[in-house]
Amino acid sequence: MRNSARVVRWWCFLGLLAAGCSAGISSTPASYTATLTLLTLTQSSPTPTPALFLLRTPAVHPTSIRSTPPVLNIRPPDCYETPVGGMWCLGLIRNILIIPLEGVTVRVYLVTAEGIALSHRETLIARSTLPPGEMSPYGVFFESVPAGMVGPVAMLVDAQQVTVDSVLPTLVARISMEDNQGALFYVMGEVHNAGSITTKGFELVITLFDQQDRVVGFRQWRSGAFLAGGETLPFELRLIPISQKAIHAEVSVDGRGG
Repeated sequence: MRNSARVVRWWCFLGLLAAGCSAGISSTPASYTATLTLLTLTQSSPTPTPALFLLRTPAVHPTSIRSTPPVLNIRPPDCYETPVGGMWCLGLIRNILIIPLEGVTVRVYLVTAEGIALSHRETLIARSTLPPGEMSPYGVFFESVPAGMVGPVAMLVDAQQVTVDSVLPTLVARISMEDNQGALFYVMGEVHNAGSITTKGFELVITLFDQQDRVVGFRQWRSGAFLAGGETLPFELRLIPISQKAIHAEVSVDGRGG
């Protein structure tokens, strides 16, 4: 859950996730604003070595000084080359703390077998608020694949504790049907307000997984609907997975109260 006074970060998932379900829907990693849709993506995942690590960072220095972020569980990303030469790297992060977090930022490095960083990209995770024990997908896009790269390494850059200054609604998201329709993945479900506080809007994140439990796509849906306690709002979403081997979806929801 997160509060309405805090930062609401949105981003659209370039070439990966279609716009959709409602007029207010958008989806893509926050670092990129291009809107070109790639309809055919071929998976060509680099094969990381078992001892993949980061020896040193690139010479590029951050533009601002940040405090040391907490330790979170970051699953290394899987990378997928596109027909136009770029590459998406998608992964998961879990909040293993007992406090809700926001502003969670992940940096992905492409490294050599010796651990030398060749390139890196930074992005906010898909969920603007990450409650204790829950997960969020993240994704970055590299315009080109550097020579000598053997795989990606991900690290946490920033995360802050959510400061609650209002009561937040208790929302539950359920998936009632999911179906792989070739180039599209179809998800239908509902968001239910299980508490007594009326929501002033919410964010839904759908994450797609393949048979190896790898992230192969995700999408955000933002609704400004006022959902009173006990009320339910249905949703229907169509996603474009980066790999057509997507077999199931998971859903999360974060709301804002009045």
